[in-house]
Amino acid sequence: MDVHTATEGTAALPPQAGEQGAASQVLVIEVEKKEEDAKRRLKPPGIVNEFIHDTHEGVSVVKAFFRSEYERLTWAELTEIAVTRFPPLRWVPQYTLEKFRYDLTAGLIVGCMLIPQAMAYAGTAGLPAQNGLYTAFTPLIMYCFFGVSRQMGLGPVALISTLVSQTLPSCSKVCFSANGTYVDTFPTCPASLKECKTAPYTKSYTWNPDYQNLASSVALLMGIIMVIFGPLIGWCMNFVPSPVTMGFTTGGGIIIALGQLKDIFGYKVSKDNLQLGLNDLVWHFEQTQKTTLTMSILAMLFLFFIKKLAQGKIFWWEPVKVPGWVRQVALLPWAFGLVVLYTGVSAIYQLKDKGVDVVGVVPAGLPPLRAPKNFGDNIGKIISTAITITIVGYLESIAVETKFAHMFRYQINPTQESIAQGFANILGGCTLSYPAVGSFSRSSTNAAYGSKSALCNLIAAIVIMICLLVLTPYLYHMPKCVLASIVVVAALALVEWPEFLYLWRTNKFEFLVMLTCFTITVFYSMEYGIYVSVGLCGFLVLFNATKPKVTMLAGHRMFIYLPGSGTITPTTEQAQETADKVKVPDDSATFFCHVEGNLMYACAGQLKKYIFTRVSVNSKTNKIRRFIFHIPDMTVTDSTGLKAMTGVTDDVEARGIRCCILGPPPSLVKLMKYPRVKIGFRTILFFENMKELVESGWLNEDSPEVFNAGDIEPGVESYLARTRSKAEGDVELCQSQVAPKDVNSDPIDPSNQLAFVFPATQAAPLPAAHTPPVPPPS
Repeated sequence: MDVHTATEGTAALPPQAGEQGAASQVLVIEVEKKEEDAKRRLKPPGIVNEFIHDTHEGVSVVKAFFRSEYERLTWAELTEIAVTRFPPLRWVPQYTLEKFRYDLTAGLIVGCMLIPQAMAYAGTAGLPAQNGLYTAFTPLIMYCFFGVSRQMGLGPVALISTLVSQTLPSCSKVCFSANGTYVDTFPTCPASLKECKTAPYTKSYTWNPDYQNLASSVALLMGIIMVIFGPLIGWCMNFVPSPVTMGFTTGGGIIIALGQLKDIFGYKVSKDNLQLGLNDLVWHFEQTQKTTLTMSILAMLFLFFIKKLAQGKIFWWEPVKVPGWVRQVALLPWAFGLVVLYTGVSAIYQLKDKGVDVVGVVPAGLPPLRAPKNFGDNIGKIISTAITITIVGYLESIAVETKFAHMFRYQINPTQESIAQGFANILGGCTLSYPAVGSFSRSSTNAAYGSKSALCNLIAAIVIMICLLVLTPYLYHMPKCVLASIVVVAALALVEWPEFLYLWRTNKFEFLVMLTCFTITVFYSMEYGIYVSVGLCGFLVLFNATKPKVTMLAGHRMFIYLPGSGTITPTTEQAQETADKVKVPDDSATFFCHVEGNLMYACAGQLKKYIFTRVSVNSKTNKIRRFIFHIPDMTVTDSTGLKAMTGVTDDVEARGIRCCILGPPPSLVKLMKYPRVKIGFRTILFFENMKELVESGWLNEDSPEVFNAGDIEPGVESYLARTRSKAEGDVELCQSQVAPKDVNSDPIDPSNQLAFVFPATQAAPLPAAHTPPVPPPS
């Protein structure tokens, strides 16, 4: 009978109960066989089938996850997600004309500041001036729509510009031939046209298009990293301590200033590290261009004066009280005015012909919108640079945002800030920009002029756009020395010498960490300075998180607090409270060791070291005969921790000291069924509490041969048997205290219920005032 006939037969003529069950079972078996045959015919062989099966399961899991999350979401949660990811939805409905006036003022002033800064930082990055203006234009537009900070001034900064110039695997300028071809001789890059000696590339010496393409590729890759890994980046930055960032930024400030000396003195000065730069500066000092040096010194003195005036000082002389209105005036874009003055003087007196290096031709117009060439092929070349700049840029940005958010009492979202800067750099990478991050000086100016939203960045971007469309022809005669002076003043602001002195007085270890980061950054490489800084951060986190805290009390009493114990700084009062609670015996021949927290691989070795050292030291002064390992509040999390426990007990017994474990935790009891654990603790006595230990007589004997406490024997099996026997006795006691229930009795019997819940005590009758009324007979 086929399946179809069997189905019809059972539907038309219902059989008896037994026959119906048998027919149904046959029917199910035949259907399952046909389904298996069909699957077998469609089943691809070998690895292909496994791959298809695993892919299908993975897709099903992902679909189920998103379906459950979608069903769980409410309209309020969806609205909050939209507002979080697109902050204008939050502040635009509350925006007023008064707030716009503050944003307009701050945006115009910062935009004027940004023009000379962007051009100066572009030179620091090894890029033409227009790339700096592009970096100050398109990223700011995108940040306005996704950023949270109200004072953040996004754009090019000195530190990131220096990292770009030092880490990109290409020459910023190359030698061209007459027909426009060029050759990139990285890492040996020419410094001038005189060094273009390879024929036919001897016609001109100018910017390298491949270098500009790599810089834009770094910005694009950095943006992608920040968008995808935004939550992870925000979480990781919580583990970067202040001494590490201070050491790196202080060293970075010196290297940035060192890189500008070539434009200040007028001859080549190495910018790789401090010793090479000082060597070039001293040995080629006779090549100094006097006009350039004079203009640079005057510009730096003026900018320092204005900067200190804005801080309420006359240079570094603090006793003078500067009026508030003077400080407000000092916050105006004086650097922009200085650049206009120097450019005018350079054009009138033709300083270019007198040896003063000028910016030259700056192409007019807005940047094109296109992805960098060969972006996929270049990822392998720039991935380390992108990661480095992402770490440093996010650190600098989040420090600025956090400071002003705390100052003006509003909250920022680190993850959203990472996403906002990521989108800003993605657009910047597609418009010939290099990485843009938050600037402390421009953010401070925004805060000083009362910016109320991220709209100030859009207004600053409009100022840059007007410059690109209208003012570029007037930038030809701008002296590079004034741009270098702007960078030097900004870079030296990163140097934190007082922080070194403060840490030297308060924390020598943090001083050494800061000094290490500073030394490697200044005397070796900024890139390796970052790597060492990040490595030190990881080391400090692991060291502080896994280092056990130890407290000693008189009478060989040791208290060890592992990670997870909840104790940050243990005190003798806390240890004494634990000792009193446990009722530790006062015996000079007994060593008591209390351990609590998570015993894992990271701290297992340190635990053994501390115990071994202390037992060895104490054994020299007093003869220790007994060792009590008190661990009821300890958790064994892995096999390394378990080996550490057996190592402690084996070492103690090897010294001729009797050892017992008091209060084995549940995590250890679960492992006692395995043979390896039984072998490791085969000679160790286990006691549930101090009362059982004292009653056993173990404290009164000095050798295992004399000790005899009935059924208490060494090893895991004895402890498990005692625990099992005690549990069975508690069950029997519980059953004996519950009276037999009569089927005709009242179903509500408070005394019986209380006796069952608390078997160790007899339930007292309820007071008369609370006696429930007797229900009427039905």
